[in-house]
Amino acid sequence: MDKIEKKPLSFLKQLSQNKKDIWVGLIVTLLSYLAIQTIFILRKLSMLTSFFGDRFYENQFAYLTTSSPFSFSSSLNIFFDYGFVQAKIITILQHIMSNETIVTVLFLLSTTLAYYLLCVNKQTDGRKIFTLLFCIFSPAIIMTFFSFSSGLMGIPGLLLFYLVLQKKRKTISAFLFLFLSLFSFETAMFALIILFYFQHKQKRSFFIMAQVIASVVFFVFHWNSILLPLRFAFPFFEAKVLSGYSIYLFCVGTIGFILTWTKKKKLLHLISLLIILLSFFNPQFIPYAAAYLAVYGSFCIERLFEHDWQETVLKIASLLLIYGLLVGGFVFFAQASLFGNPGIGESDFYEQTAQRLLPHEDVETTILVLPRQQPYVSYFTQATTVIADNLSFYQSTDLQESLIYLQNLGVEYLIVDQQMRDGEIWLLDNEGLLLLLTDENVFKKIVETEYGTIYWVSYSSLLQ
Repeated sequence: MDKIEKKPLSFLKQLSQNKKDIWVGLIVTLLSYLAIQTIFILRKLSMLTSFFGDRFYENQFAYLTTSSPFSFSSSLNIFFDYGFVQAKIITILQHIMSNETIVTVLFLLSTTLAYYLLCVNKQTDGRKIFTLLFCIFSPAIIMTFFSFSSGLMGIPGLLLFYLVLQKKRKTISAFLFLFLSLFSFETAMFALIILFYFQHKQKRSFFIMAQVIASVVFFVFHWNSILLPLRFAFPFFEAKVLSGYSIYLFCVGTIGFILTWTKKKKLLHLISLLIILLSFFNPQFIPYAAAYLAVYGSFCIERLFEHDWQETVLKIASLLLIYGLLVGGFVFFAQASLFGNPGIGESDFYEQTAQRLLPHEDVETTILVLPRQQPYVSYFTQATTVIADNLSFYQSTDLQESLIYLQNLGVEYLIVDQQMRDGEIWLLDNEGLLLLLTDENVFKKIVETEYGTIYWVSYSSLLQ
């Protein structure tokens, strides 16, 4: 009789062979869910918006204004860029589900894919658990999802791309690479690095040809990002970088990097080193560097527990490890639950502005704002925003000249907040534009709170 050919086990059958992996996977998924929900709950208890920090609103503004499939650089002069495809996908998802649901689903998907890849690559239980714990409690990775930066979809996309390549699904991997290339610069770069690693590892004609084509695609879509200047900055959470990784993780990861260095894995180590170095120059690489450090950190911890220490020393070392792993996460969670940017007054002001303007959303509305206000106003009101090309406009006391300037910009509303009155623009109550704003026939108050005021501009006086 002919031998029956054994078919490869499916994903579920592979997992079902090891019930322990299933239980660990469920625990990891639960921890991931609790980590995200804890921040949402703490912020609601503190009467704050679910999302915080300038980056979330800057990213939302970029998603609203990205209209080209080529790398997009924001008018806010932000260093990183936003991919066209990701911007459109996020916009579609936001019409289907809430931002909180998007973050939760994509974070759970990422941790599940990461755990499965660790299982497929036959990592020990200790490495799997500590790698994922480092990631789940990492400020860098959590903030990537909370800020809606490129890693929100880039991280699960890259994990899926790695899995597809490992399963040798050539057609799917080719389409997936092209798809990821239309994301941000760093997502496309990581996809290129993953493909290069597989090409070097397997040395097959498919991977060599794919590498050449992929390099051309990468250059076409991201040539302008390659030319951007590098800016050095410490990526550490302790250096007041809310989206950074901890010094503890950096130290443990560096030790693990040294302990696992071999000639056989030299390429992988060099790639890891490149990513970690890039995190000092581009904030968008920080979560990826944190993931690499988490993997190496798990090797360090495993080696420590394998060593034949005296019982007392082992207990002390264990406590230090648990302290280092959890405290960084707890400190971040505490800061995230109290971080008031935007503050309660600021978000209320923008929400009231949105409620006042939304009944007329069928008519295009244009609001004059400062650069720092633009992401918030665009996100809350969905209105068109313009920025004065010369701040001397705010110092003018010539009514006719000011109205002509605003009319040329197409401005219907302008915003004056407390920060502008407290020295950012004016020092006196009757200085420059503030003096003109007292004319209620020309500038009518639409919304007024302790945080600021929005004025509607009437141009009828220009006709006289």
